[in-house]
Amino acid sequence: MNQKGIGVSNLPNVKYRSVCKSGIDFNIMTVGSHGIGKTSFINGLLGSKVVTEIEEARKVCKSMTIQVSHFTIKENECWVPIIKIINDNYQDFLYSEHKSVRSLIRDKRIHVCFYCLEPLDNFIRPTDIISMEQISKYCNLIPIVCKSDYLNEYQIQKSFDFLRRKLEEHNVVIFEDQNPTRGNITNFTPPFFVTSPKITENGISYVREYPWGQLNLQNMHSNDLFRLREMLVNQNILHLIETTEEYYDRFRACVLAYNINKQSNKALTQDILNFEVFDKLKSEENTIRELKERIEKKKREYDDQIKSSLSVENVSNK
Repeated sequence: MNQKGIGVSNLPNVKYRSVCKSGIDFNIMTVGSHGIGKTSFINGLLGSKVVTEIEEARKVCKSMTIQVSHFTIKENECWVPIIKIINDNYQDFLYSEHKSVRSLIRDKRIHVCFYCLEPLDNFIRPTDIISMEQISKYCNLIPIVCKSDYLNEYQIQKSFDFLRRKLEEHNVVIFEDQNPTRGNITNFTPPFFVTSPKITENGISYVREYPWGQLNLQNMHSNDLFRLREMLVNQNILHLIETTEEYYDRFRACVLAYNINKQSNKALTQDILNFEVFDKLKSEENTIRELKERIEKKKREYDDQIKSSLSVENVSNK
């Protein structure tokens, strides 16, 4: 192959061949109350039942899905189990880096968290706000409104405005089209998800039956599932992985700083203990020296008394 230059222009092809050969690990977390539609959402997003590996045109994506339900134990602790899962995966990856070649590690880090919200047009639970605010500090976050067929067009717009305002008030970081923003989500459009296509033996059905009619799930005006799939898989999957690296680097820096401080504090504590022991030994040496001086003084006094008594006795004998 004839080419000009040193071959830098061929780097995209090298990356393409690498992905085709080894594939990529992409892990999804869904968070929400029980029955909100997390499994249906994942099935629709991946175009199949929840699977661990997707192959399309010789490119393999190994996907791991984690679902978290019934997490609202206490309002000030509801996000703790979720953060623990994310940090545990970071910790496992950090531990594996010290033992193995990075390219051989099975990446279990969470690349995106979909937070499933209930279809309400003027209310969001405080626990949901707290959880999203905390989760967004540790991984890519995308909130979605599930079962949006409960809302009419006016209520969807009202819910959209309400949700965007609440997220902006609490400085929740939202991932959006290669532009993760903090505190400024004027361009963020919360996805409204109706349901996933039905997966049958004859293929995938994109029609949902109601007693009063049918709903075409491929209609972008009524269901954002395909818009979300386009944004996530077709356009931003590599950017999500790169952004996860940034979250992981911050986690690793915190762990390393903690370990360094721990070692420094341990050495400082040892120095303090050594100083205290030395000071105590020095004090005891002074005490021993004083005792020796007192003993020597007493001994001299006794010797003088004995000599004096012997002298008196000799004089009396004469």
